[in-house]
Amino acid sequence: MKISKPDINKEKWKPLIGYPVLLILLLTAVHKNQDLFQEVLQYMRHIPLHFLFMALLAAILYQILDGYILYLFGRRYCATLSVGNGIHAVLCGSFFRVATFGSGMGITKVYYLTHDGLPVGNSMGACLLQTIFFRAAVWVLGVLSLLFFPSIRFTIHPYRHAVTAGLFLSMALLLFLITISFSRKFTAFLFRHAYRISKNHVPWTESLDKLQEQVSLLQTEAETVYHEKSFALHLLLLSIIQQLVLYLIPYFGSGDSSLSMIQMSAMTAIGYMLAGIIPMPSGFGSQEYIFSFLFSKLTNASATASAIIIFRFMVTFLPFFIGAVPVFFHKSSHHATQNE
Repeated sequence: MKISKPDINKEKWKPLIGYPVLLILLLTAVHKNQDLFQEVLQYMRHIPLHFLFMALLAAILYQILDGYILYLFGRRYCATLSVGNGIHAVLCGSFFRVATFGSGMGITKVYYLTHDGLPVGNSMGACLLQTIFFRAAVWVLGVLSLLFFPSIRFTIHPYRHAVTAGLFLSMALLLFLITISFSRKFTAFLFRHAYRISKNHVPWTESLDKLQEQVSLLQTEAETVYHEKSFALHLLLLSIIQQLVLYLIPYFGSGDSSLSMIQMSAMTAIGYMLAGIIPMPSGFGSQEYIFSFLFSKLTNASATASAIIIFRFMVTFLPFFIGAVPVFFHKSSHHATQNE
């Protein structure tokens, strides 16, 4: 039986086609956000060097913890998966999050985890469940900040009804996600009625098919974690630590040493919780609006603007630029195997 050999010349051209596309994505993102980068440079000049270093350190540590948590999910199914693979997937996801205006992070993480040896179903389940733990950590820290900081409650007292509504909405969203993760009867009920509504709309039905598959993967992963309660608690604690690291960035980004780091971090926790219920691409607009309102109660307009701009750069664009490196030079094991 004659086995056809792969077209080597065709394989050679694949990277040449892919790299220009990636370069266009990179340059487009830079061009679209050039005003922000100018503001970042402007505010950086007025921030003490040690504050800037700590903000940078917190931003990098946040990405490392994100990758480490992803690794903990995946190592149970793939013995060869490393912490580096988890961090690699997170950084590549951060690149495509910006390059695709907020829509490509999840699928990118699944793609790179799959090529590093983790089965695609487990990759999707791990990424989806990590999002649940992330939201749980955000909600826990937001509530604790409101409970243990009377000065913050006093500061936002005129807006207590809006904050309370946001608190309960974020709790309802979290409970909804948890219910979907564990209750197959509930999701079967939802999909049964969704299919009934969309039976005359083929695109809707196709979207529901994909969503049902993702929910099934999420539930399979959630059931596995549920039976390992110590592991679940470990993941939740790590997620909380990860968010605590993130919440330090606005304090250092403000450049105002007269502020209380704990109070500023607590205010950030409340803002992050509230921003999570406003549907905006990547959460950019909602975060900036809420942070601007909350931080203005603690410091002056200049420090508030600096905190928001530096926070956005450190959390979104720093990992974007770092992630561009592994994205450009990544060579998947699958592609390498094909060449062999």
